[in-house]
Order: sequence, then structure tokens, then C-alpha cells
Amino acid sequence: MEPHHEVALCLDLGIRHTGWSIFRDGMVIDFGTWKTVPVKEVAGQISIQAAKDAFVIACGMKMAFYDYPEINRVIAELPGGSKSAKAATLMKMATGLAIGMCTAHDIMISWISPRNVKQYSTGNPQATKKEIIAWVMGRYRDCAPKPFPKAAGEMEHIADSIAAYHAYKRLHGESLIGKAKDATIGPVSGTGARSGKKAISRRRVLPS
Repeated sequence: MEPHHEVALCLDLGIRHTGWSIFRDGMVIDFGTWKTVPVKEVAGQISIQAAKDAFVIACGMKMAFYDYPEINRVIAELPGGSKSAKAATLMKMATGLAIGMCTAHDIMISWISPRNVKQYSTGNPQATKKEIIAWVMGRYRDCAPKPFPKAAGEMEHIADSIAAYHAYKRLHGESLIGKAKDATIGPVSGTGARSGKKAISRRRVLPS
């Protein structure tokens, strides 16, 4: 019998950039960002922007599940307060979409608050984006599976996704397999903890 590995897709959901990282048994094995192009500011265009953002996040998550079929948990930073009603609407869309994608693939999704991400990774609940990036770079610069992006705007989302993994793990112990809730915000999940392997054919049907 093959060992049951802990493989987590970690997300920092955003309106234009979603940072993601993948951990296997505590080691980061991949990371990146999913990006959308802003729609020209015209009255009534928020629905078009939301559709574009939803498509990019959905495709990103689908490809992550396809490339890493052993993923058995998604950990995401719960989006915080937004400065505008438009931003809040788009962030709610992104959150709901992530839950829907996990439910469709029968994968548990767990959330952690932004404050706890800062507290349980860097040790400072008021840590800035630069401080989180510095913490991630200091920990992973020499062992990352590929070079980190030089652009701060891209790196901050990747760093948040990596910090979300470490923070959630510190809250819930060494093993995340079977853990079902965040101690600070209550249980938020897809369909429950997975067991066994997922067949790739569930995500892609090849022509006969």
C-alpha cells in the first residue's frame, strides 16, 4: 500500500492576481500566480470583469488538480475587508468559486484569516507585505523548486499563499490530513476529507 501523502494547494485569492503554492509533506514543490487583465472602466462592466476573473481562477484550480491529482486539501487565506463595493463583490465571487471548484472535485477547502496568516507565519499579526515576502525568501530562497519572481506585485501573492500553509499548519498540528476546521473562523469546507486516489480521467476525458 502506498503511503498517504499530505498534498495541499494553498491560495491567496485576489481580484487581479491569485497566488498559489503546492506543498507535499511540508515541502513546497511548485508556485505561481493566475492573472487577469482589467476590463476598461465602463458603467456596467463589473459583470464582465467578474466573468473574466472567475474563468482564470477556475482554469487555474482545474489545472492544479490535473497536474497534481494527489492534492487532498486546499488552504486559502480568507479575503479581508475591501475598500470598495466593487472589490468586495469580486472577492465574494472568488471565494464562492473556490468553494465550488473544491466541492466539484471532492476536496476539502479550509480557510484562515489574514491576521492569523501573519501571526502564525512571521510571528507578527501586523506584518506588512514586505515582511511576509522577506520571511518566505529567507526560508525558501535556497530550497525553492524554481526561482521566485522578481516583481514584488507577483511575489507578494505567492508569499501569502506559502505563509497561509505554514500558519494553518501551526494552528492544527503537524498533520493536516483529516483536519476539518479553522479554530478561529469555524468549519468551512467542501464535501469533506478525501480518501484514496483521484483518477485523472475525472478531469479529462481522452478521445477514443
